[in-house]
Amino acid sequence: MAAKAYEVDKKIFQALLVAYQEKCGSSPSNLIDRLNQAFPEDLDVLRKKRGGSTSRDLISDKTIRNFFNSDQPGRMVEKNLNFLCRYLLSFSSYRDALNNYKSGNTTPRGNELKLQPSKSLVTSWIEPYVAYFIKKYDQVRIPNMTRSAHIDSVYTESMLSEDLRIRRRKSFLELQAEMEPNYVETKSRTTVSDVFSEHERLMVWGPAGSGKTTSLKFYALRIAESLRSKPDGSLVPIFIECSRFSTAEVETDLLKVIAGKLEHGDMSPEESQDIAKDLLKHGQCIVLLDGLDEVPKDIRPKVSRQFDILINKYPKNRFILTCRYGATESVPENFTEVEMTDFDQKQIYTFVHSWFKDNDEKGVIRRFLAYLKEHSNIGKLAKNPLLLTMLCSIYEQGYEFPKGKSSLFEDATDLYLRKWDSYRRIDHRDKIYDGLLSRPKRRDLFSRLAYEGMNRQDIAKSFWRRTDLQKFIREYIENLKDAKEKSLDDDARQILDALESQDSLLTRSAHEVYTFSYEGFSAYFTAMKVKEEMGTEPKHWNRFLKEHALQPEWRESLLFTAEQLSEANTFLKCLFKLMQQQLDVLSDTSRQRLMEAFEWLEQATDGAKVSSSAWRACFLSFDLETDLRISRKTKGMDNQTAQRVATKLRAVNKQAGSLKSRTDAAKLSLDLAVIHTLVMDRAENLPTKIEMLEHYDPTYRAAQQDISDRYKDSIELAEKLKPELAEELHQLTDSIPNLEQASCKACQNWAEALQVLMKQYLYEGYAIVLEPQEVDALNNYLYLCELLVDCLQADIYCSKSLREDLLEALMLPSSSDKIPGTLL
Repeated sequence: MAAKAYEVDKKIFQALLVAYQEKCGSSPSNLIDRLNQAFPEDLDVLRKKRGGSTSRDLISDKTIRNFFNSDQPGRMVEKNLNFLCRYLLSFSSYRDALNNYKSGNTTPRGNELKLQPSKSLVTSWIEPYVAYFIKKYDQVRIPNMTRSAHIDSVYTESMLSEDLRIRRRKSFLELQAEMEPNYVETKSRTTVSDVFSEHERLMVWGPAGSGKTTSLKFYALRIAESLRSKPDGSLVPIFIECSRFSTAEVETDLLKVIAGKLEHGDMSPEESQDIAKDLLKHGQCIVLLDGLDEVPKDIRPKVSRQFDILINKYPKNRFILTCRYGATESVPENFTEVEMTDFDQKQIYTFVHSWFKDNDEKGVIRRFLAYLKEHSNIGKLAKNPLLLTMLCSIYEQGYEFPKGKSSLFEDATDLYLRKWDSYRRIDHRDKIYDGLLSRPKRRDLFSRLAYEGMNRQDIAKSFWRRTDLQKFIREYIENLKDAKEKSLDDDARQILDALESQDSLLTRSAHEVYTFSYEGFSAYFTAMKVKEEMGTEPKHWNRFLKEHALQPEWRESLLFTAEQLSEANTFLKCLFKLMQQQLDVLSDTSRQRLMEAFEWLEQATDGAKVSSSAWRACFLSFDLETDLRISRKTKGMDNQTAQRVATKLRAVNKQAGSLKSRTDAAKLSLDLAVIHTLVMDRAENLPTKIEMLEHYDPTYRAAQQDISDRYKDSIELAEKLKPELAEELHQLTDSIPNLEQASCKACQNWAEALQVLMKQYLYEGYAIVLEPQEVDALNNYLYLCELLVDCLQADIYCSKSLREDLLEALMLPSSSDKIPGTLL
């Protein structure tokens, strides 16, 4: 028979709610632990009844959450009510509490002093202390910000996870899969405010700039505001910056440190000492110790011991400790470990809107977010709150990003290696770098590591096991003049820890497995080494590009390389040469077929009076979707790359003021190709796939339902350009098929008749199906062509004449006299 549930008296419910907050910080897990400890005999009986399971609690987590999260008194079985009233209110049972409340006695006999608030919460020190606290911690400012800002004006709540990266044991294959664009994160995440409220003791991990300090300050400010409005029922926030423990001479007795903080409540040192003890004794403090990694290594054990002493002496209080990975492996006893997680798209969106909300520049938020979406490597930097702040600040100064992405990664690297610590006035990090790894040497180490990883043949190009990484560091530092042979192994271990905890450019992605914090850093540092290795000799670049230019994982590194070179002429020429060579590896027959396709591109655009690389690329992207020259049924063609090349080249010409407008001849050719494709798709019961072409002309969408209007326009154009063609097209007017009603046979006959006219008058409509090896060669050509265009559009230095020659030479057969001899 189920136990009877009682509807709890409203006054008792309110009393339980207050006691739950005061004693347990409104944390279900804290209350469960304390109930289990307070009534061990009852717990033992309960567990024996349930088969001896030690995982059972006196009251379940779900029951406690449902009861206390309700706005109104709920129902609960009497046994559980008794436990709550005994522990939280010190009455012998729920009925005892009910009888006393009805008689007006809310304090159980013998416990009057126990339930009275501590003397420290009824004094006048609170208001000045809270005022000091808010003034000190309500401002945020980082390098690149032109002024400080109120923390709540830019704060976007971070998320925490108990699924710590350093505890995960994953294979390189699994870690590599997590870096794919379509990877969906399954890690459970909870808001900072929820986690901070639910746990009594927390160890918060996270790399530099992940939001540890800002989240801690924001949460502490909320508690301070609560203390101001309700001094007899709120915790007192004590925020301790670990950077204060800079030398062995600095006071590390945390009780004295806390008392020193409370002196800002207009008290004498003696008064603050008494108040501190009183608050801690009654469990009325939340001690926030920020940045254990900022304590010098030789002092860190001393500070940790003082922290342990404080916790053991005053266990009723709440404690939150933050630290970067790599600084320590020690976690205080009974602390729950959580880690900061990257911003997701929603958080990035919220942060950017908060940052630019008062900006008068129209469309600035939309353009900023569009840039992050278009440039994925920069978008990934935005997942880190510190780097997102840097990006917003840079963008705000000129309402645009620098042309070169390499400069953004240079700024980010400088922020990690130098500015962040100096801006926070932390100049006492571990001295392991002194004499061994200056900032330039660290950059060199990162570039060698990234380059070595990219040249590995295994799948884990971006990951290193700790043992391999320590070996790599040891081999590097042993060549430095100040290296000491006896301590090389120990120095390598300490340097790796320092690289993770101090610079945060290297981070752990799993247990004993390291990677660069964001992919873009790997590409950026790889480019630094490529620039150093290759020099200016064409033979070196030819060899290097032949080996790596077609490997997608090298693409970003090559773009960064082009930007970092003092002059990119040799690099660009070798890249163009490699692009042309893609067709030379084919058999004579296959090469001839592709050369004819490129010759057709040249003739078609010349004949339409739109001769340019942008229009040749446009005609090619139409060709791959329709049947101008190459059949749309050719399998494996990279149509999307072809369209991107055409779009980018059009943007180049537009920027240079040399954009050629669409002529009537070009419109006639392309329109007839689309009409022919639409009818042939209907004849063969194929789905229409000309979405890409709508990018050039959105009216093609309407033509998919009715081609008659577009066909009449084509006849009008033909009358001006080719009257004979117009006359032939007129003869097909009466038999134009209705795409929704006409039979497949009728559509096929009409399309074939149109194709005959296109071949006769426009030299189009051959519909050649390419062989697999020809498809591969053309795809490689397009891939390298896009890479070359991206390099030309990046922040590079090359001669003006070379830039013009390269742009003119794209999408031409090697026999064309338009290609300057210097490029061949």
